[in-house]
Amino acid sequence: MRRQDGTYEKTQEISFSLCDFTERLKPSELLCLTSDLAGEDYGDRGLPHDKLLSEGFVFLVSRVRFAIKRNVRAEERIRFITYERKIAGPFCIRDYILEDAGGERIIEGRSAWILCDPVTRRILRPAHFPYEIQNHEDIELAVSEPDKLRPVENMQKIGERKVVYSDLDGNGHVNNSVYGDMACDVLPMELFRGELKEFAINFVKEAKIGDTITLYGGRDGSSHVVTGYVGDAVCFECAFTFEDKTDGE
Repeated sequence: MRRQDGTYEKTQEISFSLCDFTERLKPSELLCLTSDLAGEDYGDRGLPHDKLLSEGFVFLVSRVRFAIKRNVRAEERIRFITYERKIAGPFCIRDYILEDAGGERIIEGRSAWILCDPVTRRILRPAHFPYEIQNHEDIELAVSEPDKLRPVENMQKIGERKVVYSDLDGNGHVNNSVYGDMACDVLPMELFRGELKEFAINFVKEAKIGDTITLYGGRDGSSHVVTGYVGDAVCFECAFTFEDKTDGE
């Protein structure tokens, strides 16, 4: 639904299947729901994915960061709000707000998207996009910019993951949300008994069918970092910051 201020919203009940063993929304599903919401925003403006594709445009998410006041739980009704905030160099910055049934903001997110040619994968400047990219810099959020994650020293190999059919989306590469599961799968289970307070991910190089992603883990202060490589090239990197509650659950 288009709001009076030009932002887009929808309300959705979070099904049990979108949650993990603690009955909280999985990071991968948060990525999926917000990414899909961006597409719905464009569709509501008369710019669905197939129209943009036919005109030689595709938006690919490059970086995402979420600040989490509290985790979403199964069967909650959540209002999702999204909007384009500004253009920053080659990026279109898009924000997300998740509100609970009482109207309280429980998650805020910022993402950086790049405009590409769907055939050549050549990056296009936002100025090439013939439609309006909105500006909502007046809306204040507590979440930081979706900046590039800094390298972490002494990363250790913690797993491998071969790309298979179910990982792919309509762009022919691993869907961005799948990387969230890949990273969570190699972290200690006990971490997820605590509340996730921040989640950031950078998508660096697309992975395709048959690729093997080698996963490395490490620490950056209070953050648990997972980086995936395809060969010698970084594919994705992400960081999780938890509030420790292992003694209470």
